Formats: sequence, structure tokens, C-alpha cells
Amino acid sequence: MHKQFVIDTNGIMKAFNQFANNADWNSFGEKMESFAREVAKEVKADVHDFKPAVDIAESPESYFVHVELPGVAKEDVSLTLSEENVLTVSGSKKVRQNEGVTFSRTERSSGDFKRTLKFDEIINDTAISAEYRDGVLAIVLPKLQPAKPKEIAISIA
Repeated sequence: MHKQFVIDTNGIMKAFNQFANNADWNSFGEKMESFAREVAKEVKADVHDFKPAVDIAESPESYFVHVELPGVAKEDVSLTLSEENVLTVSGSKKVRQNEGVTFSRTERSSGDFKRTLKFDEIINDTAISAEYRDGVLAIVLPKLQPAKPKEIAISIA
């Protein structure tokens, strides 16, 4: 499923013209960041959405998934596996703020996240393991091994 963005080119051009007319070239990076945020608002996307990076490796016996979740508490992460071999990693990354303190700049992403990963082979759901250490969630998904054919000796009477 693809997200469809609605782009208001007039709004983007307005944001660019504001940028160009008020450009202080000594703070070019900050101005570009501000411009990017305005463009993101126009395409209805939030530049602060948190989307954890995922690596998937595979051996003949298992899939290995590593999900980067810096700053996410273990209690705020949920894992589910559907009957269709779709692993869902979801949760929430919260930016904690002390009372009476306001941010003058915020660059860290936060919010709810959900990653869905489809696997081709059937997963042995009784043997899945997961470990969370140093902001990385490591998941081992053993593949269901097909039953090996048995040879049966038949005596002839």
C-alpha cells in the first residue's frame, strides 16, 4: 500500500519565496531545515515521524531481524506474528520533557511507529526469540522445517 500525498504547489512556492526573500546566508542550514519542514507540511507529512531502521538477514534455518529503537523503552514495543507470516513491530517513541522547560530546538523524531515485515517461508511461532539491548531489538524467527520423509521397510510375505 502506498501513501498518496496531496501537494499544494502554491503553498510550496510561498514557503520558498519566504525563504529566498529572507535568506540570511550565514544560517543557510537552519533556513533549509525550516524550508523542508514547510514543504513537509504541504505534502501532509511530518518530518518528526519515527520510522525505525530494520535489517533482515537469513540463514537456511532462520530469519534474523534487527530493529534500531534508540530512546524507546522496552515496555513501549510490541511484537506480533500473523498467520500469514507478517511480523509487526510497533510502539511509541516518547520525547520526555521536564515540567517548566520548553524546547528552543527539537531534531529528534518521536511518535507512534509500526513496521510490518512479510516473510516467504513459514515461521515456527513457538521458537521465536527477541532480545533488546543498547537500543537495538534483535529477533530470531526460526523457519518451520518440513517433515522429513520416513522410509518404512515392508516385508513381502
